[in-house]
Amino acid sequence: MEVINLATDAILKVKDAELKAKEILEKANKDVLILKEEAKEKVKKSYDEAIKNAKKEAEELWDGIKDGTISLTGSDDCTYSYKEKSMFLERDEKGNIIPDFRKVVNGTSGLEIRLPILLSEGVSKNRISINKVVEITSTNIAKVYGCYPQKGVIAPGSDADIVIVDMEKEVILSKDILHNNIDYCLHEGLKIKGYPIMTISKGKIIIEEGEFKGRKGDGNFIKRNINTKYLKKFNLNDD
Repeated sequence: MEVINLATDAILKVKDAELKAKEILEKANKDVLILKEEAKEKVKKSYDEAIKNAKKEAEELWDGIKDGTISLTGSDDCTYSYKEKSMFLERDEKGNIIPDFRKVVNGTSGLEIRLPILLSEGVSKNRISINKVVEITSTNIAKVYGCYPQKGVIAPGSDADIVIVDMEKEVILSKDILHNNIDYCLHEGLKIKGYPIMTISKGKIIIEEGEFKGRKGDGNFIKRNINTKYLKKFNLNDD
């Protein structure tokens, strides 16, 4: 009888241990779920805060363009495909890319979308005037690079370089409609109102409705002639 009692006692202790283990596991699972929810809330809060700050900083940039603090715009156009941008990233044992911004090939395409975004987000949304767009994309650039007034202005004796835009034209940006040699668009799906429809260089139509019509030899080298007053105006060194 003593052996049976000992066995029964052992079974009861095992059962009790199993119940306690089950309770511990259930509590641990609940704690994990709570931690996951807390982590999700923290991530969402950080994301919302980042978006809020980004919008504020974007408006400050528009204000800088409007008041002249930002005197010109440009694009360091480096067209790397998705494969090229990830070529130096390490991979895990399953072959998946390990994200690491420090090792990503820097650069993307922004040349073709720069003017449409300025027209749509700037002019169409009443942040800046069309004259300001001309100033920061053409006139001031020509002055800084020493080719004004041959470039950057419509006047007798200046090159007939003209871009015609349709401020009512609506376009949805996509890699499929752009002309760069990459397989993505940073502004994929962005709806644009205001779009260039014709580019004229020295009186010749070069691009019309997205079709390139230029010929080899249409362009020519322009020697720079830096005017020191523009260097001082734009806080550049006379080197």
